[in-house]
Amino acid sequence: MACECEGTGVDVEVITLGTTLTPSLLSNLPGGPQGEAVMKIALTPEECVDEAFEKLGKELSVIAGQRNKDSVHDWKANHTEDEYIRYMGSFYRD
Repeated sequence: MACECEGTGVDVEVITLGTTLTPSLLSNLPGGPQGEAVMKIALTPEECVDEAFEKLGKELSVIAGQRNKDSVHDWKANHTEDEYIRYMGSFYRD
């Protein structure tokens, strides 16, 4: 869609948020040290929006937050695409 809209004055951007402090996250957050660890790394919605708007019209795809950028870099550098697909797919198993 981004390529189809180039030159039309309509900007399209895909943003990967990673862990973000949304109502859904907060309602499913585990208690104790695990929950505290998640809270330390999570971005606020405002941080995600700020980064998205900063890159709008300049980049077609944005990964919000340095921690998320580092994680994506690690996966690309140290894992195969099949490993990544299996890892992400594991979140949706019963």
